[in-house]
Amino acid sequence: MLPVLVIIAVVSVMALLTVSEFQNVQAQPGSYVDSVTFIKQENSDTAADNLIAGEIDISYDSLFGDSAKKVSNAGHDIHKIIDASTYALYLNPVDDYTNGFNPFALQDVRFALNYLVDRDSIVNDYIGSGVPAYSVLSPHNNDYLTAYRELGNFGFSHDPDEAKRIITDALLEAGATMPTSGVWHYDGLPIEIIIFIRHDDLVRTQIGERLAD
Repeated sequence: MLPVLVIIAVVSVMALLTVSEFQNVQAQPGSYVDSVTFIKQENSDTAADNLIAGEIDISYDSLFGDSAKKVSNAGHDIHKIIDASTYALYLNPVDDYTNGFNPFALQDVRFALNYLVDRDSIVNDYIGSGVPAYSVLSPHNNDYLTAYRELGNFGFSHDPDEAKRIITDALLEAGATMPTSGVWHYDGLPIEIIIFIRHDDLVRTQIGERLAD
């Protein structure tokens, strides 16, 4: 099996303004202001609340999912722009077991996440606008079709049973054991996984917390 980066979703939306319209808008001078105040927002959900309350006029970051719906439901217009974002899992493949056994050092364990992660559910529940991604290549990339055909041979879909089978075989081959406690052990110690979850972005926070559960 080839090592595969687990890409959750690619979010891409098209601009509403044509090039000529955009140039006309830019040609019109705007109003002068006495000052511009920058305020740090904890996450996109907080930014949405502040936009609705009139406490801020512009959010520098894009709004997705529930945050965008909240602003739209409050009667504000949502304007789409040319943008593309990728949500992905970054796994540590280092096989230095000084600090304990790292299951992600095993290629098959990393590969199994392609079946364990429910990409469709994440897109629908947290992002709202996007498609599940199985490659780092965009559909607009010239090599996308080649990669797509190769990935199609694996038949990736949300299949926890298949993921469990692959992970179990890989851990047993590496010498791990499963005592009656139901927790995997290596050299007599329980295998622990440390997950870093970003809390500066509501969507990434939600994705991280779901995967941790």
